[in-house]
Amino acid sequence: MDEKQKEEVALFRYTVIRVLLDEHLEAARFSARLKEVAQSSHKDGLGNWRRISKRTLKRWMAAYKRTGFTGLYPKERCDIGTVRATDEDILDSSGKPKTRSAGQKLGGHFRHD
Repeated sequence: MDEKQKEEVALFRYTVIRVLLDEHLEAARFSARLKEVAQSSHKDGLGNWRRISKRTLKRWMAAYKRTGFTGLYPKERCDIGTVRATDEDILDSSGKPKTRSAGQKLGGHFRHD
């Protein structure tokens, strides 16, 4: 992503959160506005309509308050060019995809007595 694209992303993020940045908003009004913004669809720089979660809106606001507009620039991924899953993680010894039981899929939260 080049600098112009990063700036466009930051501008999109700012346009979404700017109505939430009013320091004079009462807590109840802020909560209502946050919910309203999260439930709305927003057109990004590529023309796609997106919905933004409350958690993400709060992260963007915190980044903006901490470092200003540059805080809204997308961060570089630290795992670019690395493999996140190896063949051994996803394939069994015959080369077929591994299968897991329901308990394994849910993190092993079931007891087998």
